[in-house]
Amino acid sequence: MLKNECIIRGVRVDLAALRALRHRCEPLKCIGRERGCCETYEVYVDPREMGTIVGSMPDAARYARGLRTKGEFIEPFEETDGGSCLATDPHGRCVFAYRDSAGATLCSLHSAALKHGLPPIKVKPKACALWPLYLVEDKQRFLTVQEGANAFPCNHTRRSNARGLDAGVAEIVRDVFGEGFLAELNAKLIET
Repeated sequence: MLKNECIIRGVRVDLAALRALRHRCEPLKCIGRERGCCETYEVYVDPREMGTIVGSMPDAARYARGLRTKGEFIEPFEETDGGSCLATDPHGRCVFAYRDSAGATLCSLHSAALKHGLPPIKVKPKACALWPLYLVEDKQRFLTVQEGANAFPCNHTRRSNARGLDAGVAEIVRDVFGEGFLAELNAKLIET
């Protein structure tokens, strides 16, 4: 394990990468860009996530009209060599993405969760809820920052001597891994 890494609850964490990231999801900043996060990555889903997503499709379809064709729901998943992932439209955009009245690209699963007072992590795939962080699922899980994340206007590099996590990054960690994990991570950041 490297100096700027630690293990928290069985997850190896890239402290330097997380500390160096500032994140604020601002969909309006993506208007006019060639590609957004909903058009860049293959999002792999496990069977549990697939069941949750299928159950959320009626609510998500209220936002992303393309989820229905002739009154029937489309197939929201594609099979790849790496497993099942969220399907994309002919332009390469996630089928759950939609544009709001201002032209911002949003996630219909996220919007449906908020409408019902649920945390989006209860409905969205973990990979989406984590972005721009990335969890490598290997022999030992590894939490780092998604390669190329700083190419998007919602992510910026922080100064190298930043003490703790950026508030946006801390929120992602808390939402996905829980308050206890975040507290342990903050303690490790103070130590290094």
